[in-house]
Amino acid sequence: MAKRSYQDVINDLVAEVETKEQDVVSLKRIINDLRVRSGDAPLYDAQDLDRGSGPSTIKDDQFYGRKLATVVKEVLSLKGSACKVTEIYNTLVEGGFKFDTKNDDNAKRSLRISLSKNPAFHRLPNGSYGLLDWYPAVKAKGDGASDASDKASHDGGDDDVDSEEKQGPDDE
Repeated sequence: MAKRSYQDVINDLVAEVETKEQDVVSLKRIINDLRVRSGDAPLYDAQDLDRGSGPSTIKDDQFYGRKLATVVKEVLSLKGSACKVTEIYNTLVEGGFKFDTKNDDNAKRSLRISLSKNPAFHRLPNGSYGLLDWYPAVKAKGDGASDASDKASHDGGDDDVDSEEKQGPDDE
């Protein structure tokens, strides 16, 4: 039997650790996905899921010259769970996305505003953003709630104020 060096053994053990880390990350992603589908927030932070996944899968030019909403959807899909604005921003920059400002804080603010205005994205209570499609209960509840509140504001709330304003102090 050939004699193995310490380095060979170390390399084998490192490879085994990497395989086991990838298995753990896969299990965490499944848990997050099941929690999201059941209406709960993800249990594991997206950054934790990226640590064990090996080298970055983002190409230097992956997001260059593309629309913001499109690339954010791609980032969230790649991450597999909701992400904080800073994490989305860092991934976009890593992939070559060009923001219209040179100041990082302004770019993050612009990204946050874009995410909050686009109905394809949903802000979680912890400040992370995910794809609205991931949260069917929120989508259904949001549609009904907005319809009910819109109807209430048009059926009675605003009209009562208008009729009071039309009556002058002498009209009472």
